[in-house]
Order: sequence, then C-alpha cells, then structure tokens
Amino acid sequence: MGGVINRTLETHRERRIANYGTFRLLLFGLDEAGKTSILNYIKTNDCGHTEPTALFNVESLSLSGSLNVSVRDFGGRAEYRGQWVRSITGGDAVLYVVDSSDTQRIEESKLELEKLLDSIISVKIPLLILANKQDLPTALSEDEMKKLFVTQLLKQKDRLSGVYPISAVSGNGINELIVDMKRYFKSI
Repeated sequence: MGGVINRTLETHRERRIANYGTFRLLLFGLDEAGKTSILNYIKTNDCGHTEPTALFNVESLSLSGSLNVSVRDFGGRAEYRGQWVRSITGGDAVLYVVDSSDTQRIEESKLELEKLLDSIISVKIPLLILANKQDLPTALSEDEMKKLFVTQLLKQKDRLSGVYPISAVSGNGINELIVDMKRYFKSI
C-alpha cells in the first residue's frame, strides 16, 4: 500500500513541477536555529533582523532564470512542530536547520528530526541538514554534526541527503547549498 501511495505522490509532484515549474522547499528546525535568517540570506544576501515564525511563512524565489522555488519556512517552537508532519507530502525537498553552536539542544533537534523522518519514510524527497551558525566559536564541525546525525542520514538510503555547514550571518556555505539544490531540481 505504501508503494502505491508513494508512487501517486511522486507522479503528482512530477506533474505539478512540469505544469507550474515551481519546486517546493520545506524548511524545518527548532526555534532560533536560523531558518528565517537563511531564507533571508538566500533572498537578499543579508540575514537581516527576524522575528520568531508563527506557524509558517511562504516565500517565492528564483534561483536561476527558470528555476522557481516556493519555500515554506515552518515555526520551530514546540507548539508549532505538530504542523510539520501534515505538510511534508507537499514538498520536493526538506532542509532541516540545526543550531550547531547550541550543544544543549542538539538532542532535542535530533529527536524532532527523527519524528519528522518517521512521517516521511515513504516520501522519497531529499533531506539536507543545515548545520547553521558556523561563524560562532562554539559551533560543532561538519564531521561532528555528521557523527551526531548519522542515524538519521543512514535512513535516507534512497534519497539525496547530507550535512551542509553554513552561516546565515556570513553566508558561508549557502552558495554550495544553492548550487546543489539547483543541480538536484534540474535533474528531476
């Protein structure tokens, strides 16, 4: 049954992309991980000042000439996380943002990602973990983040996955992320 549902979702996704040319990116992570700051940097090359996101924001971006992306930036506070699972089937890729400098909340972040992954097991969309705040001296390295999230990454056998060390403040790593997203979306 799961295979039939998964194939139906994939066909719907392919048809929507072919008809409208817009990819849907879903941006998840705990509160204060920097989701909205990353989105602002991608839009304007500046993270700007942000307010905590209530439920979600939707932004439309053009990553290159004809590559249009609709980004849903979901609020990360505990009371909003229940909405994540309901929204997952409408996306073409998941970006999960982790504050790599907040070691006290890494376990909480892993637990929330695990819940999210349990809900998308049959939906074959990429999962990219963004290790944000790499500009801070207390930030865990890319290798440390990969070790911490190895279980979640191993579950992604049949889909694109990885850890991207980035900084929404300096922009480091964001161009590499955009290049890889463009490459993936153009391959669909």
